[in-house]
Amino acid sequence: MLLENGMHQTKDGVVISIAEMEGIIMKHLSWSQLSTFNSCKKRYEFQYIKNLKPKRFSNALNFGILFHEIMECIYEEGSICAAQDIVYDLVEDMDTSTFEQKDFDDLEWSKTVLLALIDGVFDYWYNVDLERDESVVAIEKKYEMRIKNPANNYTNRAYSYVFIPDLVLQCDDSVYTLVEYKTTSRMDSNYISRLAIDQQTRGMVYFLQRENNIVISKIKYRIFKKPGIRQTKKENREMFTERLKGVFLTEPEKYFIEQEFVVDQKDIRLFATDLWKAVKEVTFVVKNKLFYRDTSKCTVLNCPFMPLCAGKVGAEVLYEEK
Repeated sequence: MLLENGMHQTKDGVVISIAEMEGIIMKHLSWSQLSTFNSCKKRYEFQYIKNLKPKRFSNALNFGILFHEIMECIYEEGSICAAQDIVYDLVEDMDTSTFEQKDFDDLEWSKTVLLALIDGVFDYWYNVDLERDESVVAIEKKYEMRIKNPANNYTNRAYSYVFIPDLVLQCDDSVYTLVEYKTTSRMDSNYISRLAIDQQTRGMVYFLQRENNIVISKIKYRIFKKPGIRQTKKENREMFTERLKGVFLTEPEKYFIEQEFVVDQKDIRLFATDLWKAVKEVTFVVKNKLFYRDTSKCTVLNCPFMPLCAGKVGAEVLYEEK
């Protein structure tokens, strides 16, 4: 029941605000969730309905997470020392209870590479932004936005859209740029082509523009290519770090890559239309529990839920609730 003061009284007599009421019924939806949903409905059920996650994570995921944390620190603190300190802190705080020896070796390699790349980030990205007089509008800020039908502005009452842009920059009064960080082991034309049509960033642009009444003119991808270099038997950790720094200094174009795209507002409007259709499909599937398996995607996507999906005996112990 809606009260005169803008509050709402539930059936059991509890009085809450409209915002709190909507917070109870609203479900979060992100681009990662939509991608999983489109890939395999069964994986979507495991990951986002049952809220399961593997107890062990791949080193590639760890590297990407650590890299983003470092970039956030650099743009917030503007300090090489602070960035170095956070590398040690993050690695020390990491849960390694399920690690095998290879995992420890990979983590040590990641730590060394992350420490070595900090100077390069300052030289090729952070200081460049300072010279261009680009001011930071948002760093790793979480947004939760209402999903609306662009045809009639009707608001979906079941789902809200959640996203975290890596960095939003402003130059002058009206020129805005969305910056997204990527890490990869391979860099080819196909990788760049995928970025050119990446709808995750287009979604961020759509909501940022809609809610802040601004125009984002560019999407800039800053990509760090992980080096295929390992420590030799003659090197200690410090020597290896210095060798990596030297490689990044002499060949920065191989490791610190920047790819820029002009925002097409027509594409942004298409995203809004596609998102509304996708949310309707998610609602229907979840309501009717149509979580069928698509086994053609298992090995292609390297799905972490394969043992559970295949009914392997004892597979439950490999997972935990988020």
